[in-house]
Amino acid sequence: MNTKGFSKINEPQWKPDYGPAIFSSKTGATVIGAREFLIAYNVNLNTKSVKRANSVAFDIREGRVKVDDKGKKY
Repeated sequence: MNTKGFSKINEPQWKPDYGPAIFSSKTGATVIGAREFLIAYNVNLNTKSVKRANSVAFDIREGRVKVDDKGKKY
């Protein structure tokens, strides 16, 4: 049996969220990964400018909001 990687369970960064940090070679292990909710969609821009497209993508991903000199958001 390949036992490579079984010692990771004893390292703090690999500690299970639930249950004991013991690997059972008889029953094995199940690993589940999760991340924050993701919304994906496509946007068609009427431009061939990669710089402008990247700017729009960055604004959307980072949630940047533009504010004029009077503090009004647009």
